[in-house]
This record gives sequence, structure tokens and C-alpha cells, in this order.
Amino acid sequence: MNRFGYIFLFLLLLFAGCDKDNFVYTEQGIVFSQDTLCFDTVFTEKGSTTRIFKLYNSNRKDITIQRFMLQDGRYFNINIDGESNMDNLKNYLLAGGDSLFVFIEAFIDPQDRSVPVLVEDKLLVEADNNTYSMQIEAYGQYVEILDRLHILSDTTLQGLKPYYVLGYVETDSLTTLTINKGAVFYMGDSAQFIVRGALNAVGTLDEPIVFRGSRTYNIYERVPYDYVSGLWSGIFLLPERNTTNKCEYVDIHSATVGLYCYSQNGIELPQIQITNSRIHNNAIYGLVIQNFDAKVVNSEITNCARNCVYLAGGRHTFIHNTIASYFNSSNVSLHSIGKENVSAMFVNNLSKYNAKTVVNMSNNIVAGSSRHNFTLATPLPEYYIGTFHNNCLKTDTIENTQFTANVFVKNNDELFANTFFDRRTGEYYNFSLDSLSVARDTADIEIAKLYPFDRLGHDRLADGKPDIGCYEYKDEEE
Repeated sequence: MNRFGYIFLFLLLLFAGCDKDNFVYTEQGIVFSQDTLCFDTVFTEKGSTTRIFKLYNSNRKDITIQRFMLQDGRYFNINIDGESNMDNLKNYLLAGGDSLFVFIEAFIDPQDRSVPVLVEDKLLVEADNNTYSMQIEAYGQYVEILDRLHILSDTTLQGLKPYYVLGYVETDSLTTLTINKGAVFYMGDSAQFIVRGALNAVGTLDEPIVFRGSRTYNIYERVPYDYVSGLWSGIFLLPERNTTNKCEYVDIHSATVGLYCYSQNGIELPQIQITNSRIHNNAIYGLVIQNFDAKVVNSEITNCARNCVYLAGGRHTFIHNTIASYFNSSNVSLHSIGKENVSAMFVNNLSKYNAKTVVNMSNNIVAGSSRHNFTLATPLPEYYIGTFHNNCLKTDTIENTQFTANVFVKNNDELFANTFFDRRTGEYYNFSLDSLSVARDTADIEIAKLYPFDRLGHDRLADGKPDIGCYEYKDEEE
């Protein structure tokens, strides 16, 4: 028995006993359970999942089906009642009120193309001198598969086609991995990127670099799998030497850990610069920086079950970022883990295994659904040498001298456009500013002048009153 046969047998057993359905009898004859069967994106080199629908005899009388056939036949395989050869199903008797499960797989030949292509066909059922039809559609995405890839020399991933990562991509400690603008990585289940050398990932506003899960279909009606966290492992930057790393216009979402940067204490600390990027919807952490020197500017780091940002060891500069966690704030269950009552941002200066942690923050938002969304863990807070100036913090007021001109957000203060995913309306989290946001017009203008454009390219200085966070408020009518 071939693979398709085993899939059919399993699903047939799963649905055993369900052939008879309670429905109103009509004179229509053959009725399909849906007008059109639509596949989500099919990675051409890997085939597709199996889709199922039902075919009913809605009449009280038995119907003889002279034949089943596909109008085109090039892109889809069909199995009906355990039979994949349509010629063996001629003159099939379908009892009155009975039904059949129909199993369909889509296969699209690989070609050197980088955009999705729509393929269509029709299932035709000829019965009692009538022809019934159902539309079948699938989008094929042509990808380059990276399967347990070891990179041993300087390499550039051009991104001419999307990448489908199976297992892992791992680079040697002496290499530099460059990722070109517009590259898209569909990360398979538990897939991970491990960079032991240097990473240079530079996208643009119009052509960002995207890391996402490989499931392109819906988990529920109108709810994409792309909204689920933990679909892949994450990006692990683990240099074994002093390296300079860059992430610019990089979108990392729906992983277990978005970006994990770690080096051994005792070596000269590597550096990373993260600019105009987005790290969103991760099952544990968003951004972890441990024994690194880091500069993070104009970036959104949002919605994680634990800390969106965890810092331990190194000198870290954060300017004009939006750090917020409203993970699992929705009327539909999306994640295998609930949000813990932890800070959106945690600064750890307690560990003897890490270098001293020095954080300087200006014009950032740190907020979330927890009561305390910012934690500075240090032996004697009054002697901490970092600075926290002109930030918007949803936490208890902090009196230390390192905290100056900060806005402390209260529970009833307006802040973001939307911190909830509503399955009924389809409205998804939106961390741009609400029109009444307490972060509006309150940024330190001298710092804003150094970064005059927000993450989306909007001019912070246009009205002379820049906003805190990575997004400048834009009226929809502007």
C-alpha cells in the first residue's frame, strides 16, 4: 500500500461510523459538503497535507454514479472509498442518504519561480444523466529547502526563492553569514538557526527579512497558524569569538525563542545591533542578550509567555523601542502555554556567571498585561550605573536616581491601538499608538533628532513633538 493509501486508511478509521448523516432529503441528487476546496500554500518540493470533503446523495433513492473524473488531472490526486484509480469506480452505487469521504492531495512540480502560483481543477461526478462539479484550488510556493545544513565558509543567502528550513541551519565559528534583503524563511516544526560566527542580516522597509513558521493554513476558521507561538525553535546567536552582528528590518515571529544571543563570560564581548526590527509572538522569550554588547533601536518586541526582553551581562542601549506583552489576550485559544505573570522586560545584574549588566534606555515603551512589566534585579539599586530616561513604563513608580523624566503608565491609561486578538472580527494586535496614548508627544526631542524616522519610516519630527516608542502616531486621515 502506498503512502496515500495508509493516510486514507487511518482517516477512514478515524471517521468510521459517520457515513450516514442527519440532513434534509432533497431532490438535488449529488451534493458536495463545500462549493470549493481550497488548499493553503503548498511547498512544491514537499507536496501537501491531505484535505477531506464529503459527497452526499441527498435523495431518498439510490443513485448510480457513472464515473468520477478530474477535468485537468495534473495537480491533484484523489482517493474515493479507498480507491485512487477512478476507472475502478465506474457505475458506483451510492445509497439514498449515504455519503462518501473524498481525500485530495495537491502536487505542483518544482520550477525556478519565487512567487506563488494558483492551480485549479474540477472534480466532475456524472450521475443519472447529470454532471456535478466542485472547484479545487491550490497555491504552490516554489522554495529552496535547507535540510540540516552546515555552513563552513562565508556564505550569502540570496533569498531569490523562499527557504524552507528542516532541522537546522548551523554556521561554523569562523564564518560570516549574510542574509540579503527580502529573504523569507519558512521554519519547519522545531527548526532552528544556529550562528556560531557572525550574522549580517540587513533587510529594508519594503523588503524585510522574515523568519516564520512553515504552516501557512488556518488553525481555525479565519485564524492563521501564523498567529500561533512555538511553531519553530528560534535563532541562536552563539559566537565563540568577538564578532559584530547586525539585524536590520528583520521580522522574527511565532518561535519558541525569537532571538537568543549568548557568549561565554571571559572573552571580549561580541556586539549586536538590532534596528527597525520586529520580534513577536514567541512561546517563551522574545529577545535574550547574555554577555553581549547590544544596541537596539526602533524595534518592536512583543507578546511572549515569559520576558519579551531578558538582559544579563554586557552594555545594552535601547532607544525608541516598543516592548509589550499581552500574550494570550484573545477570545480564542492559540498557544500551548499561558502567559506567566512576569515582566515584559527583565534586567539581571545578579548573576556571578555573567559580566556586569549596564543598560541605558531612552524613549522606550515597556508595558503589558502584568502589574509589573519592568524589573531591574541588582544588589544595590541606588548604585546601579545604567540610566533610564524619558521612557513610558507600565510598572510601579521607581524613585532611584537613574530613573529620570519617565512616564509611569496606570491601568486606565490609553497606550496602544489594540492589545487583543478578536477572532470574531479578525482584528489583531496593533502596537502603534492610540490617539489618546500617554506616549504621544512625550519623547525627548534631542534623542529623537538622532533617529528622526520611526520603524515604518514616518517622520518623528514633523509636528515638533515626537512620540515615545518605535511608532510615531499617524492619524488615519493623514
